[in-house]
Amino acid sequence: MVVLTRVEQLQDCLTQLKKALAKNKKSDPSIINLGNRALFLLDELLSENPYDFKLRLQRVQLNSDWLFHDYESVYKDAEFIVNQAPYNQHKLEGYTWMQWVVAKKAAPINLIQLLENKLIDIHLIAMPLHQKDAVLASTFYDLAKAYLEINQESYAYQLLGSSFLHDPYSSDRNLYLGLYFLKQQEFKTAEMYLWFHFLWANHTSKTKILKYGVILNQLYENQQINNAPNLIALLFAIIRNNKTSFGCITLPDFYNKYGDKLKYEAARFPSNSKLQAVLANTYFLDFQKYEKAFCYYQQMLAGDDPYFQSYVVRYFECAKLLHAEPENLLGNHIPELKPQNAISQYYIGQHLYDLYFETQNEAFLKKAELYVKSCYDVMSAYFKNNQGSGYFNSLVYYDCVCYLYGQILTTYAQFSEDAEQQQLLLICAASVY
Repeated sequence: MVVLTRVEQLQDCLTQLKKALAKNKKSDPSIINLGNRALFLLDELLSENPYDFKLRLQRVQLNSDWLFHDYESVYKDAEFIVNQAPYNQHKLEGYTWMQWVVAKKAAPINLIQLLENKLIDIHLIAMPLHQKDAVLASTFYDLAKAYLEINQESYAYQLLGSSFLHDPYSSDRNLYLGLYFLKQQEFKTAEMYLWFHFLWANHTSKTKILKYGVILNQLYENQQINNAPNLIALLFAIIRNNKTSFGCITLPDFYNKYGDKLKYEAARFPSNSKLQAVLANTYFLDFQKYEKAFCYYQQMLAGDDPYFQSYVVRYFECAKLLHAEPENLLGNHIPELKPQNAISQYYIGQHLYDLYFETQNEAFLKKAELYVKSCYDVMSAYFKNNQGSGYFNSLVYYDCVCYLYGQILTTYAQFSEDAEQQQLLLICAASVY
């Protein structure tokens, strides 16, 4: 007969408990018995080794709403972990559980004090930069919400801004920030957050987008954003995407009401990429005037901020319809990569690579390699070497960039007539896939 150690008995008990909870209610006597047995074993083991933080976290879970709802015990164990654990993941998990108890209104500590202590400790914990950025972003966000609850609005929005720097892709947070700074008439700051919200919002965000679209329209009519071309561009982008919400039932309605205004603003700010892009989209999507659209897309690329996601995609769709030659696409050099545009450069590379396969024109492949490599270099430095900006903090896009760069290198290998160079390219491709 095999005699199990107490740790093995505990793991067996917890496994049975998970299976039982999937089938029965928590109040089932067999579940309560299993839970009590697991708790007894954990108490025994921790009395012998109180610094086994993995076991202590298992006791925390058992005492949480998972089974026993014993908030006082959860808090005591979590506090012990935060105070005694080395600077590692266990300490962070302790903070998470302390914060959970505070949210249940069942803890003696103030949430602001807890989160400010957590921020200090996060900086002392060694972890990959993308993980640290994610934890810092969520902690700054939680701390900001806590300050909003006590009406310290100004400081709360500073904290939300700190959250943005570590992870710019939280849609609701960017909306709050944009609306706040719009209200303060700090237009330069507002435009950054609102454009980020607009470009990354999903299809369910129409109501939220219209919230600031209506405000921008009022500011525009009152001539309060005359010197804020990025906000003017955002307003017209929102209007052309939501025509009926701005009193335009048909396309002629839209053109008659806003067409001249949009052309006037694009002419007034010829180097503003966003205004040129919105006018290009109007010609391309609404009126199918592809040559005019392509002309404005090229002005977009020659402007102050040439690459932003969906507009670059439309540029390539338009170029394809006009059968544009490679030398007429994007010029012959790559502008310095801004962190906020890294993902757009991935899209550019993807479209160039697709064009190569459609046309077999190697010029498209060469340009694709330039754009994707520049994106791969900065994102790889961020994820592998802990260097760079929170703008790169998207594992999904990093995986896409690595895959595309690997594909491009593999395609180059197929061209090579030099066996040694071909082998090197394939090894390189395998290392980035």
